[in-house]
Amino acid sequence: MTQQTELTIVQFTDKDGYKRQAYVRAGGPASENPNWGIPCGVPILTNKGLPLSNKEILLLNNTLFDQGLFTYDDVLHAKGGLTNTLTKMGPQFKAVKRQLIIIYKIAKLASGGSNG
Repeated sequence: MTQQTELTIVQFTDKDGYKRQAYVRAGGPASENPNWGIPCGVPILTNKGLPLSNKEILLLNNTLFDQGLFTYDDVLHAKGGLTNTLTKMGPQFKAVKRQLIIIYKIAKLASGGSNG
């Protein structure tokens, strides 16, 4: 018989200031580190070749997080989605829209298609 582990989503800010979320064991110890969970938030944007400074990538990550743009489907279908978010942030952010869509698509494919 296979034992099932119930998971819950935990939102947190990592040591570098990036807002993240991950699946962790429900009812796990309070000290359980969400960094050890299964990521289910905004894809990692660092080291993806975006023509943005580290500070801008942090701002972009946290804005996408705050807008609830966690998955490829969110980016494609959310009201006020990606285009409006990037436009409000400024031209340097709007310029990376295509790259962001690709990053989200790759994250979906890497997760076996379960990332929305």
